[in-house]
Amino acid sequence: MSDPNQLVEEAKAEAAASLRRSRVSIVVAVIAVITAIATFFLNYFLIESIRTKLAEQGVSIEQAKIEIAKAAQLATRLGSDTHWATAGRGAECTLGEIILTAGAVANGLPANGQLLAISEYSALFSLLGTRYGGDGKATFAVPDLRDVAPNGLTYSICVQGVFPSRVGY
Repeated sequence: MSDPNQLVEEAKAEAAASLRRSRVSIVVAVIAVITAIATFFLNYFLIESIRTKLAEQGVSIEQAKIEIAKAAQLATRLGSDTHWATAGRGAECTLGEIILTAGAVANGLPANGQLLAISEYSALFSLLGTRYGGDGKATFAVPDLRDVAPNGLTYSICVQGVFPSRVGY
């Protein structure tokens, strides 16, 4: 049979542990409530600050919403259905020049971040270095402009053309 004193001590220990867990739960709940209240007031004052700044500039909330919608619509015009033009050669260009084309053939290589051999494009490497990638020993990369190209268009980079010269002022 168990010792009654030992049972009492075990019950006291369990009660104390339960009380500690309850206190921790209460503290966590209080912190959550304080955080929610602080977030509410922060958002409220932020919104009021925005309203005040719009009013100072003579812009209504409705006008601001329209401008935000226009900006969102413009953002959807970039970066999709781009870079479908293939590499080509057209008019003489300046080495490293970025060209935007709507045609099926670009004047240069599509600027899609590809690695190029330094031995094959040494003049272009002397302009770009490893700014856009590559190991700098055998390869370097051209910029990747697919995500910023207007829909349906292709950015290309001139890889065979006139080497740019600096103009002294």
